[in-house]
Amino acid sequence: RIADTSPVPVILYNVPGRTSSNLSATTTITLARHHNIIGIKEASGDLLQCLTISNNTKDDFLLISGDDMLTIPILSHGGIGVISVLANAFPDNFKAQINHFFNGELNKAWQKSSELIELNPLMYEESNPVGIKQALSELGLIKNFVRLPLLPASESLSQRIKVAVSALKA
Repeated sequence: RIADTSPVPVILYNVPGRTSSNLSATTTITLARHHNIIGIKEASGDLLQCLTISNNTKDDFLLISGDDMLTIPILSHGGIGVISVLANAFPDNFKAQINHFFNGELNKAWQKSSELIELNPLMYEESNPVGIKQALSELGLIKNFVRLPLLPASESLSQRIKVAVSALKA
């Protein structure tokens, strides 16, 4: 019904870590037939599900990674990009990952992705967007502010993010 009435194209949102429900490949493939549903932000963590979606939807249906650390694998399963948390703080890294991938430089793509392994889990340790706001603050890009009922990152998490961000800046 949303796709029927939306004045703009719809991208499905499959982030079970946020919604507590997985949008199955079968459901996605069925919904992809709707003229106003153009893609999916896919963060199920199930690469077989991504491949099934990619293999059973029209070529112009957008399979978009919703999991920063699975961007390269999802691209290899027919994905076209990423809707990212970490790219807010490290856009050049994600631009390089995707450019390297599409230029056939897979080792370079993996290398750029691997740079974020230590920082990535810290982004979700305390409710999103607490982690990324702390990282952006460490980079001097924003003041660290979150709206209630959220609270800024704990002292422990703040220190670990600071160390991880410092390592990336070095």
